[in-house]
Amino acid sequence: MDKVQRLTRKEFNSLIAGRMPIGSASSESVVYKIKGGKILKHLRDEDLFNDIVYEEEKLLQFSDVNNKLYYFTKGVVYVDDVLEACWMNPCKGFILTEIDALSVNLNILTSAIDKFAKATHEISQKHIKGYDMKYNFMYDGTDFGAIDTIHYYRTDKDEKDIFHSNIMPFNDEIASFLVDFYFYEFVNQDNELNSMYNAIIKGETTDLNSFIELLRKKLSEYCGRRIIYLGSAEEAIRENDEPSYPVCPIHSLCKNSRKQQFIN
Repeated sequence: MDKVQRLTRKEFNSLIAGRMPIGSASSESVVYKIKGGKILKHLRDEDLFNDIVYEEEKLLQFSDVNNKLYYFTKGVVYVDDVLEACWMNPCKGFILTEIDALSVNLNILTSAIDKFAKATHEISQKHIKGYDMKYNFMYDGTDFGAIDTIHYYRTDKDEKDIFHSNIMPFNDEIASFLVDFYFYEFVNQDNELNSMYNAIIKGETTDLNSFIELLRKKLSEYCGRRIIYLGSAEEAIRENDEPSYPVCPIHSLCKNSRKQQFIN
């Protein structure tokens, strides 16, 4: 697809006709999967209360950035000469709040975290700063992806500061994903774990994998076996007042030593 497309209202309506929105609409956009497997964000849907002014230059400012884990806008769509939508490549997987943490392979997860941290270093070196990042990370069992990047911007701040700002929401979300549903009491009762967990949440450290390895070590010692899947740490889950399996997620990953895939 061209970076800049100009369509009539009839052509645009035909493009999205019969396509169900992906997820629930935010106050800013309705998202569709369109032909060619692309994702289209309809920024001017008539049902949205949206007074944001969009500019082609800003929407496309990262369109040539080659980063496989950050999903930047690749093109914009004018409808009757009004900038109405933008499109990007699709990100596989689901947001973390829809995934059962007990089904996640910690070996594969820590590898995915390393890859995402590297990708975050790359955009930070280009002085790209994220905006409203939390709850906009997806996981497909092998890799993470950052979505909803239309308000990212360039900054002259130091690269280390940019990286810290960019990786904090990711680390916070992953740590909460692993701990809050099932292991909050277990972590809260261990001073070393609790201290490192709070340091991750507060952004005092960015070494997420060190926390995960400490959590694995403590769970393994408590349960008397090496923990690869959090679902194997049933004894520690019971430390919670009212443990349940799962709490609310709807997607689980199958057990696979090399690559995980969703089974529902």
